[in-house]
Amino acid sequence: MKNDRTPTLDLPLPHPDNDLEQDVVRLRDAFAVLDERAAADSAAYSALSHAQDLLAEALAANMAQTTHQIATLISPAVAPDKTWSSERIAAEIGYGSETSYHYNSVGELVGMVETLPGGLRTTAFTYSTERNLSSMVETYAGVTRTTTYHYAGSVLTGITTEEI
Repeated sequence: MKNDRTPTLDLPLPHPDNDLEQDVVRLRDAFAVLDERAAADSAAYSALSHAQDLLAEALAANMAQTTHQIATLISPAVAPDKTWSSERIAAEIGYGSETSYHYNSVGELVGMVETLPGGLRTTAFTYSTERNLSSMVETYAGVTRTTTYHYAGSVLTGITTEEI
């Protein structure tokens, strides 16, 4: 009997010189090995997918705060008496007790509502057809802050912020 094997998985290969009865048993065993590996790969994929979902939720939770901090650094002309950064809210009225996230059908974060001691802070996100974040509109304590993101292709080239 010829015992040819596959180079990668070292599974048995049929050979024309072998008896059919011998190769059928060897191929049956090889299919069982492939089935076990497919099941293991499926479990690994599910775990990876779950980890990816958890990471996306964590990133979404920090997205508004990070974007605000970047916008504040890039656009220092915002009137100091009207600003309400995450740090100022935390210092003056404490941290929020609840945050809800809203996603569109392709998994993009499109809205966020934070319950703060002083009221609700809502944030709406819009995206370009290239799925780049194009704007973020935050409303809190009677102030609306609109942050617009400017791109050249898919490269972020600037951020503008306006408060009213």
